[in-house]
Amino acid sequence: MTEELSQVSEIPGLYGDFKMEEVILQWIWAEQSFLQEGLSTICGKKVKVLQRGEWNRAGEGPDFLNGRIQLDGDIFDGDIEVHFRSSDWWRHGHQKDVNFEGVVLQVTLFTSEQDARDGRTHGGRSVPTLNLLPYLYRGVEEYAEEWMVSKLAGYLPTQSHILEGVRQHTAPAKVSARKRWEAKCRYARKRMESGNWEQAVHQWFMEVLGYRRNRLSMARVALRYPFEYWQIGEVVPSEVYLEEKGWVGSGSRPSNHPKKRLGQYASLWKKNPQWINELKNLRIQDSSKGKPCTRASLGVYDLSRKVREDIWMSVFSASRAHTLWLDCCLPMLQTEHSEDLFLHWYHWPTGDCPHGYREISHSLGWVKGGRADPFSNGHFQAILQKLTEIPNPLHT
Repeated sequence: MTEELSQVSEIPGLYGDFKMEEVILQWIWAEQSFLQEGLSTICGKKVKVLQRGEWNRAGEGPDFLNGRIQLDGDIFDGDIEVHFRSSDWWRHGHQKDVNFEGVVLQVTLFTSEQDARDGRTHGGRSVPTLNLLPYLYRGVEEYAEEWMVSKLAGYLPTQSHILEGVRQHTAPAKVSARKRWEAKCRYARKRMESGNWEQAVHQWFMEVLGYRRNRLSMARVALRYPFEYWQIGEVVPSEVYLEEKGWVGSGSRPSNHPKKRLGQYASLWKKNPQWINELKNLRIQDSSKGKPCTRASLGVYDLSRKVREDIWMSVFSASRAHTLWLDCCLPMLQTEHSEDLFLHWYHWPTGDCPHGYREISHSLGWVKGGRADPFSNGHFQAILQKLTEIPNPLHT
């Protein structure tokens, strides 16, 4: 199945249903972006993924070819099929299709009591089903957003037809940016439902610190070593790095290497063991009063300096500190204090922004440049939002 012809389904999200392409679920499997400890099928067999298979991006038949899994200690070589629901196996007619005779595992996102049954091949062999939802380490909406951002990573939409598509989405930059802000705040509220402030910030902070390539590995480390371990200095970064086997180092600059990031995180805790509580106690002025806002009037420069130097003890570079603040801390603070911090997030300097988006903002007439009218995180987020609203922007 090609990416362009991928199935689309209404998926229950944190705050209502949203449309999700099946290719996103395939991507989750391809990246092995889920917690793999304690996996079991709906019939109770223990699962271990030895090889996830080759992603069948163009041909008909199963989604992943030549995989290898272990079920209750027995090893099986074969194909892997991905579906939204276990009933899709039957609805798509795979039980009659000889092309699916070699499938050894069906991977689904949802399995209800009504359709909780394994698949069956043309020859009558049972195909066990692994329901991924309990093993996802964050919300489905977050995966969907990350998938879109990963498609745009390193991609500069300067082609005239793409820019024209962005222009046709006539919503002002602040309207488009607010959609992304509200999504991040929903993620923050969801994270707070499952843990206390310290652990929720620790978990999300480490994920952001891992960048896209090592987000899952950082999430596993954060779960394996809760914030208390880091606070009392019981974590040795070099040992943690060797324990976690899922690191992706190729293509990363030395400054972004996960071993270096683990060392920075340990250094932060050593220099300031109370940094998470100090963040929680920050009182930031509500930005919803309708007054004209600039970085100066919002106190962005002073607040940025305080967070980076006084709380995070200058452990991180400016761009990384901005990203940690924007993608994790500010949404968590809005959730904790119930104040509108959108304009702080909007006017804040960009963090790790791909090269060229500043020029796009200029071409759209959003900013003139200079200290009085600077390119901001809000402009960058608005461009990303508009790109997600263009049907198949990378295939146009």
